[in-house]
Amino acid sequence: IGQRNAIAGFVPIQLFLKFAGIKLFSPERIAILGNNLFTEPLVVHWQGLSIRRGKSHSEVVFPDGSTYEGDPIEPILLTAGKK
Repeated sequence: IGQRNAIAGFVPIQLFLKFAGIKLFSPERIAILGNNLFTEPLVVHWQGLSIRRGKSHSEVVFPDGSTYEGDPIEPILLTAGKK
């Protein structure tokens, strides 16, 4: 039995993020890939990085304060400090 509303120990984290269309390289560099396969929006906080993934809409706040918001159709690579 794990902590309520936590995915630790449930499935491998990288697989879970793949289903959500997120690839983490570092807190300053991520990729948004396709759509989120989950029905509910997903929120990820990791080393100062915040990602909110709806079905197709994405909001990213990097540790340096730079942001991205959009509905990418094609895979997109995001880097902190760049638009």
